[in-house]
Amino acid sequence: MTSKNILTLTTNISTIDTNKEFYIYLNSENISSLYTITFELKFNPNIMEILYIEPGECLKNDEIEFGGNYKNIDNNTKIIKFFETFVGINSSKNIEGKCELIKIKAKLLRECKIPLQIINTNDELFIGSPNIRTIMVDNLLNKIDFENTISYIQTKEFNSDDNIKIFISDVYKNTFSRMPEEYGFNYWYNKLISYEYSVRNFILNILNEKEFIDKNLSNQEFITSMYSIIANRKPDQTGYNYWLNMLMSYQNKMDPKTAKSQIILRICNEAELSERANKLNLDF
Repeated sequence: MTSKNILTLTTNISTIDTNKEFYIYLNSENISSLYTITFELKFNPNIMEILYIEPGECLKNDEIEFGGNYKNIDNNTKIIKFFETFVGINSSKNIEGKCELIKIKAKLLRECKIPLQIINTNDELFIGSPNIRTIMVDNLLNKIDFENTISYIQTKEFNSDDNIKIFISDVYKNTFSRMPEEYGFNYWYNKLISYEYSVRNFILNILNEKEFIDKNLSNQEFITSMYSIIANRKPDQTGYNYWLNMLMSYQNKMDPKTAKSQIILRICNEAELSERANKLNLDF
């Protein structure tokens, strides 16, 4: 029976102080005839700083070619790409136990919990959580398959985890009258904790879902739902009247769907949502 190829990420410490150096290791197990590995890490440079990258401990005595480069996508996204290729007489390596392939020195720049997902793909589309896209090739130039995995790194003072999960579930319940499915929950959880999406952008995306739009709520139901989704409470009478009158005023000037969209944009800028984001240690 052939052992399954495994790639994992570990750190030298379990919880990390902000602005203190730590190490991330890419480890492998049970890899046959490894010839080259390409590794791409997508990260937010405002959250994590990469100080340097070097070959892992178990490759220190091997003859390899090693190189890489950075690519800036936007102010919140950077991709670092690097590779290791065996050269010389022994142009491949058989790995039977645990082997440290790559060592990354980094810092976390603010309180956070970051998902790092190893993706087994060469797809040019590189989206989702902060991802690690890895391709391994053997000495016959065949792709070496492995299972996708996800791990998390976090700072010592990040303690909003359970509250963030409750927040996402509450938004789903108040928006769709149901609990989130596993994929949707994990998607938004990873987006929020990695600061790839703000709380406001999360709410705006949820309220733009066809499932919510198709509920075709009356004006009264719509305003009440905005309070439950954004503030997680019933409306006070003064606030309810204010937003209902504004909605009807918009409807005199534009179609109902656009009028409701205008209310959503305005109410998502309210201080109450900003306060919820601050309590969760998330971006507003």
